[in-house]
Amino acid sequence: MGNINVRLASAICLISINSFENLEAAEDIDNIVVTGHNITFDDTNTQSFNEEYIFEKAEGNLIDFFRGISGIDVSQVGGDGGITFLSIRGGEPNFTTILIDGVAVNNSSNSRGGAFDFSSLDPAMIERIEVVRGPASPEIGSGAVSGIINLITHKATEQEKLSARSYYGTNNSYNISTSYARPIGQKGDMSIGGAYTNGGDDIEGNKLQRLNLNFGGGTVVSDVLKIRTNVFYSEIDAENFPEDSGGPILSIIRENQVRNSNFLSANANISYQVNDKLAINSIYNLSRIKEDVLTPAIAPGVLDGVPPYLSDTQCVSQFVSIINS
Repeated sequence: MGNINVRLASAICLISINSFENLEAAEDIDNIVVTGHNITFDDTNTQSFNEEYIFEKAEGNLIDFFRGISGIDVSQVGGDGGITFLSIRGGEPNFTTILIDGVAVNNSSNSRGGAFDFSSLDPAMIERIEVVRGPASPEIGSGAVSGIINLITHKATEQEKLSARSYYGTNNSYNISTSYARPIGQKGDMSIGGAYTNGGDDIEGNKLQRLNLNFGGGTVVSDVLKIRTNVFYSEIDAENFPEDSGGPILSIIRENQVRNSNFLSANANISYQVNDKLAINSIYNLSRIKEDVLTPAIAPGVLDGVPPYLSDTQCVSQFVSIINS
């Protein structure tokens, strides 16, 4: 301890001596002004994936695609017929906002706290996927604590385009999808698409039938008025063993959970140029999600048994924005 005190004292003496020696020189220095400013750190990380990459990795199921993306955790109950959620950077599934063409489709009325079921989406309907890791609540809303996943459906191109795909897998699984897009005159365009999936019976008790439809279009009404709209619809009928029941091997009560759900997302964008300095952009978003779930009883085991129950939920959300620019 004595050595430490001596060193401290020496340091103080040296500082004092140097200060006195340089006092006269310091009087000749101009005034020094110290200023400060905020330094912002952007913790978000954005990735974009095109249609070719999605088709290569998805293999008929968007979940297979997301399993290969760093920072995204996938939670799936059973096979394709089971409920499937995504989370970003370890957050809860409802901390991630899911957008389809900019429309939020999180279901705040379900028993999973507002998460979105990705088993209802067919990868053939998606043209691009954008993943934003990190908080984005100021831009999107309070739900985007962990990040955003934005799915962009097929849009019209400058030339007429028709495409169709199909595959047939094991145990009666198959998928059929088609899309058509074309310009309308010199100032308009339209696109339409559809996909149907039968998940087969690879896993006992697991069934999935899924239908996706999409329509989009836009036109330039005049030099000052533009209109664009998009509608997406999904419907699924699915079955699987309930969560925590033991699955096809250990389940005592051999009854499936039966789910029927459908959702509609739509948006309309009207842009009006008032003059050279002022434009008004009006946006209307609609999301409607309906889900019926019949869950059989779960026999007691390590955990207590669960009685059967039926849930019928519906969530409708609307968003209107008028922006001057």
